[in-house]
Amino acid sequence: MVTKQKLSSKIIAPVLSFALVFGMMPGLSVSAAGIIPIMPLASGGSTIDMSDPSPPTSGTGWTYSGGTDGSYTILDGANVTVTGSNSGSQRRIWVDMNATANVKLQNTNIDMTGTSLGAFTIFPSATVNLTLSGNNKLYSSDTYAGLQVPSSAKLTIDGDGSLSAVSLGLGAGIGGGWVDMNGVITIESGTITALGGIGSAGIGAGSSAPALATIHPITINGGNITAIAGGGSNEQQAAIGRSDTAPGEEVYIYGNYNYWASTLYIKPLYDNPPDDVIGSIEFVYDNIYKYIELVDMTSSPPSSPPFVSESVGEAQDENLTGASIPIGPEVRKPAGDYCMSPQTPDLWRIVNDNIIKETGINISTGKVNHFVNIGPEIIVPNFVLNSLKLKEPVITLMMYTCSGVSFSITSKNIPNRYNEAITAVGPEAGNIDLSINRTGMKAPVNVIAEVLKDTVTNRLVPMASRERFGMVVNQHYNVGPANAGNFANLYRYNDRTGQFDYLSSYQINEKGQAMFATTIAADYLLTVTTAKPTLTAASPDPAIVIPGSHIVMSGDTLLQIAKRYGVSLSQIKVLNPDISNIDRIKPGQIIRLR
Repeated sequence: MVTKQKLSSKIIAPVLSFALVFGMMPGLSVSAAGIIPIMPLASGGSTIDMSDPSPPTSGTGWTYSGGTDGSYTILDGANVTVTGSNSGSQRRIWVDMNATANVKLQNTNIDMTGTSLGAFTIFPSATVNLTLSGNNKLYSSDTYAGLQVPSSAKLTIDGDGSLSAVSLGLGAGIGGGWVDMNGVITIESGTITALGGIGSAGIGAGSSAPALATIHPITINGGNITAIAGGGSNEQQAAIGRSDTAPGEEVYIYGNYNYWASTLYIKPLYDNPPDDVIGSIEFVYDNIYKYIELVDMTSSPPSSPPFVSESVGEAQDENLTGASIPIGPEVRKPAGDYCMSPQTPDLWRIVNDNIIKETGINISTGKVNHFVNIGPEIIVPNFVLNSLKLKEPVITLMMYTCSGVSFSITSKNIPNRYNEAITAVGPEAGNIDLSINRTGMKAPVNVIAEVLKDTVTNRLVPMASRERFGMVVNQHYNVGPANAGNFANLYRYNDRTGQFDYLSSYQINEKGQAMFATTIAADYLLTVTTAKPTLTAASPDPAIVIPGSHIVMSGDTLLQIAKRYGVSLSQIKVLNPDISNIDRIKPGQIIRLR
């Protein structure tokens, strides 16, 4: 069934003056200012190689402004292929004003990070038919959209390749730059990720677009689309359509999709209308969504929920590494409800009873796995961990979060002094908070985008807590068999430095799975690359024997610690009577938090 959705508060009003539009586009060449050039004699062919350190001054359908940091201008009537990387330079693409051109992006990487320039800029009144082949990335800065389509331009995207279009400034991922509406945008096919800058849409208008501007349609006829709005105080900006000040949008979506949409800036964990919607077939657009992901069902049939049978069998959870997993408390649940296990004492008591009574030992390995679907809110109580610690042979508790990651705790990783720590600190000290933070990452968009460069795919795992676990907790990811042999790389956001620390890499197995050992709750980012990063891993976390505590690091103050964990200084004083002077703490000292 073909569906059509339209949400528009189309406001007919005076259009910005021609001069204003051009005043916001720095660096216009003579041809871009309206003089239609004579097609130059070809010297470089119809292919633009962004990696060429000494480009010719012209080719069939294009010119080059010269130097190592010049711009290629694609001319009217051109049929051009753009390929290669502009690494080490500021070479970029312009499409001339009034031009009609066919452009193919073929494994193209144009990165303008750290500049005040745009990667791929379509000038006013131009029409571009863009074909995607291979993997392509366009990163723009300052006032530019990742792929800039100003209000009077037209863009059609097709092909079987991929495109990541990101604005690290004030523009849309695909669409208008700063103070500009988007032009006419039509997407026919391809795998497209569009991340807007501050106050901007993922696909649509740029930040501070005029409130009385003409609205132009955005039409999606197919493809796999992920659109994410940029942050900002106004919060009117949408994943697709309006920006923080734009008057409205005209959005059409045709076709059948598996879809995810959220009023937050991250992929929703479960269906919770109207703020979060997950479903198949008919997606009903709304401009309240900051995150929209559409997977074309013609190329990707609906996926089945990761149910587990009531008897011993193979877990269907895509994020786990186990083969035969004896089941504990979970039974088969109806579609749409499999990630909604209530976080109740009863649930954990059932889990605990099954661990105590466990007899389904895998003779070949001497290991037993317990699997539980529990959703994004996971606080593992200390009595469950106690039962795990006391069991022989090794038992592993695996927990599916419905958020792209699963966690597991193995009995052998629970410290010998765990019970003593609970006795010393209190009955809640041994609880481990593995909950996912549904408000998203603390990391700024530009910091996330920097890590995502040159990656095949990624997973974002924002955790609600910032506490240390007191033991090793494994993270399990599944990125698909197509990535077997590639490298999964785990990064952790450092709240102090405002950057991601590289932790380690894992070569993905034939099932598309990877696993990492962690000891602290944080914002984690997983990337997949074809080669292992040449980065120095951050120092491992110090060994902790008391969950619900913080080990003082160099530079820490009690006030910083209190703010990080959301507790008051007075609470810390009560819990730590041995601290006589709040201005004198030393590295290695254990601070109780609860």
